[in-house]
Amino acid sequence: MDAKLTLAQSLKAVACGLSLWFIGALVVQFGRPIGLFGPHLAILYLASVLLIPASIMLVKRIAGLADGAQYVTGVALGTAAAIVWDGLLIAFAPGLYGGPGEGLAQGAAWILFAGALGFVPPLVSLFRSR
Repeated sequence: MDAKLTLAQSLKAVACGLSLWFIGALVVQFGRPIGLFGPHLAILYLASVLLIPASIMLVKRIAGLADGAQYVTGVALGTAAAIVWDGLLIAFAPGLYGGPGEGLAQGAAWILFAGALGFVPPLVSLFRSR
């Protein structure tokens, strides 16, 4: 089980991670005014449990990651890139998330939840490969 990534795989993993983060930021921006981060938060979390694993499997295909350690490494790299951007932009450009105010903390928590949930498919793959 080789965890090494090629430059192309690394760039694709980072691009996928940033793309998924950006979609999440837009969900926060446009979901806050319609109550996704208020009364409908539980529905959003449930939908994430269903959608995030499928998204991560798509990342695996796009980045050309092998099962096991390489899958974990690629997802970790993409998630790290997303966390860096999220941490910077939520602090310095909160307008991307709809600005400061009600629902911003819940939106930030949801993005973290989704990022952590993204590790489930590659970790399952790693355990199955042993």
